[in-house]
Amino acid sequence: FPEQYMTYSFGRVVICSQDAVDAIHRANADENVGAVIDSTGKVIWERGVKANRTTIAGISPVVSAGQNGLQAALKMIFAYEGFDIDTSGITFENKSVSEWMEQFLKVSALELKGASLDEVLYYVYKKYPVIALPGEDKVLLITGYDQTSVELMDPLYGTSQKIEKEEAEELFEDSGNVFFTYID
Repeated sequence: FPEQYMTYSFGRVVICSQDAVDAIHRANADENVGAVIDSTGKVIWERGVKANRTTIAGISPVVSAGQNGLQAALKMIFAYEGFDIDTSGITFENKSVSEWMEQFLKVSALELKGASLDEVLYYVYKKYPVIALPGEDKVLLITGYDQTSVELMDPLYGTSQKIEKEEAEELFEDSGNVFFTYID
């Protein structure tokens, strides 16, 4: 069965959807102020549950020759979660980023295409790094934020930078707001 996401608001179900982002958008709507629950009963997103600033500690660059950005990002996330996994053989022709996360981390992985930057910062607050695809062959990890900026790490080069939130929003919107993360 496909995964189902339920948006709850004020004690009632607002929508059931197979699309996590649709459910998140409904929970984030002004009239709803809700939470999104998956089919196992796990809360995957809540409106208003996010500090003004946070940084995920313990994400280390893992510079590996011959890897692409997604392989490097997965290696960093796996290492952050305590797994030493060689990602150089991972390909994305038959499995998605989410499927690789679920296989190795045994988590609920989320593909959040179309979510806003503000919506995905919920996961950073919860200490789950977010993979962002801001353009063709470009991969970034979102590892922190404050009221005006976002911390981004380039997994291919192991570099970090802070950019203004508005600049980050524009960067991600221009490429369709493609994000991947997970919850356990």
